[in-house]
Amino acid sequence: MRFPTIWLSVPVLVILLLASGVSAINIGVSVGNGNTVANTNNAYDKDTTFVKQTIEANPQGASLSSSISGGGSLPGASLSIRDAKGNYAETYRSITGSPSTTWTYQMSTGTDGTGVKAEEWLTVKNAYSISAWGYASNAEGDQAKASVTNSHSSPIACLTNWYTKAHADISLVSAYQSADHAYAGASHGKPSGTVKFDTYATNKETDWAEAYTTVTAGYAQNYKASAQSGARYAQADIYNLQASTLSYADGGSIYNEMYARHIDNPSSPADTRDVSWVDLSIAGNYYWNKHLSTFPYNSISYPAHAYSSKYLDTTSASQSEFQPSSNGNAGVERAYAFNYGHGGRISTISGYKVGTSSWTGPTSPYSGVKATTLA
Repeated sequence: MRFPTIWLSVPVLVILLLASGVSAINIGVSVGNGNTVANTNNAYDKDTTFVKQTIEANPQGASLSSSISGGGSLPGASLSIRDAKGNYAETYRSITGSPSTTWTYQMSTGTDGTGVKAEEWLTVKNAYSISAWGYASNAEGDQAKASVTNSHSSPIACLTNWYTKAHADISLVSAYQSADHAYAGASHGKPSGTVKFDTYATNKETDWAEAYTTVTAGYAQNYKASAQSGARYAQADIYNLQASTLSYADGGSIYNEMYARHIDNPSSPADTRDVSWVDLSIAGNYYWNKHLSTFPYNSISYPAHAYSSKYLDTTSASQSEFQPSSNGNAGVERAYAFNYGHGGRISTISGYKVGTSSWTGPTSPYSGVKATTLA
């Protein structure tokens, strides 16, 4: 059974109760003679055990929302909005589940100041894999994306109260994500699960900034990250992360990286790039649960931040971490900066409170490239 695309021109509330086997439903809202268009699509297959869906459309406010709860698998689907200025925002989710998998989510789009926005709220229990993201772009070429993936060999991957907001206007795009909890547990005799958060921004001037976090055989909680880009810069930030990798798991780890770059001439060799990055690595073992209680431990002095500006000819990256001494482990951090063939590096530092920073700038290659220890 297939539902056709439906275009709505008046406020309407549609409530659907769908059984397994329904293939798809697509709904669009057009506002102002097509100046703003919002679309939603949802697909279901034989592994979707049940669905309860509510769709609300308000053409006067250029808004469209879709709320769903159900079980089993949930094939990929999205909700998007575009306006006549070329601003675009979209959210997406996909779940591979079992009969024990349950999920709830809500997506919505609408106008946002002088631009558009797309938002998503998602909770999933006991899945094989979870994938979701928010994305924004504008006519100028700015882009930003916030995404999460969580996968496991058994149906035990969970994601609680994940949220994203993607915004686009003619001068700025941004993407934000947060999660109360993401569980990618350890397995005996099977590959452990991994949860990944990735948040980045880029622009046509070749600036790129990214915040990237993975936890294998453990969990992350209280995660918050954002990225934004405009005509002259791109930046990414992590505001908070608490994570643990379990001691009895093979390959358990916590990893984080802040990365920034720009390319002076895209047609020239790679040595015309400015690059700054810092990373953090914590490995599990058989004696201790390795965990971060707060990250970064001082967001004012040592933020987890990546920044690139080709206009200012500078990149920078910094981060910090705190681990209680009682957990018996120290993380390892590195920092690297590269500018026109000259580089600075901190190979490894460790401790319970550590921070690193890297920086490139427009001054001489030697004074304009730094990798430093913050704490």
